[in-house]
Amino acid sequence: MRWKMFEINSDGDDGSENSESEDEGEFLDDCHAYINDTPVCVQLFEADENTILKVLEYQEDNSVKVSKHTLDQPYDHCFIHNDLDSVILVRAYNEDERELDYDDFFVSKASNFLSSGDDEDKFQVTQLRQYYANDDTRNIINPRFHYRSSDQTIVLVMDQMYLVVPDEDDDEDDEDDDEDEENEYENQLLILKISLSSKNNSIDYIEDVLKNMIYLDAHYLIANLI
Repeated sequence: MRWKMFEINSDGDDGSENSESEDEGEFLDDCHAYINDTPVCVQLFEADENTILKVLEYQEDNSVKVSKHTLDQPYDHCFIHNDLDSVILVRAYNEDERELDYDDFFVSKASNFLSSGDDEDKFQVTQLRQYYANDDTRNIINPRFHYRSSDQTIVLVMDQMYLVVPDEDDDEDDEDDDEDEENEYENQLLILKISLSSKNNSIDYIEDVLKNMIYLDAHYLIANLI
């Protein structure tokens, strides 16, 4: 086993000559993987109302190749995997915390994000799934990611909070009394599967109250009740 040390500052500066010293903006997310025999880190920042994807590739000579891409959509999360040559970008939906003008959960794929030498392929973002939140959805947050290389499928597991609909046989008087009370919400797991080979996708729900995911791999999802 060989170890290599790279100096990384807390503000995202990798210490290389290519790294910029100015403020990156608000840090949103990062992810790490070992792609094509190269350690890679991707980071998301929000600056001047734009989402910036920063890519750091750690080379054999201890140098770091740095590239930045301004994305055409706001995103909250980024994911990479050892067996995947793209960045998966996710925009969560949370009506309570962010004041951006959207009402959807958005998933995209950023291709050709690594330095390619003489290759003329350019960085490109492709939409994979747009899921609109209905009126009963309060948020869709906390995405967890896995890439199933056997069939080239992306698996995302999110927490979704939705409005509890009262029973139809409730008394009208009770409905009047509830007008001034806060709405009741429950949690469920939302599972999104996207095939990169066929572009087919599906959404499944685990609707039991307050499910908490504790493990995810290519074949199994383990969750418990809080």
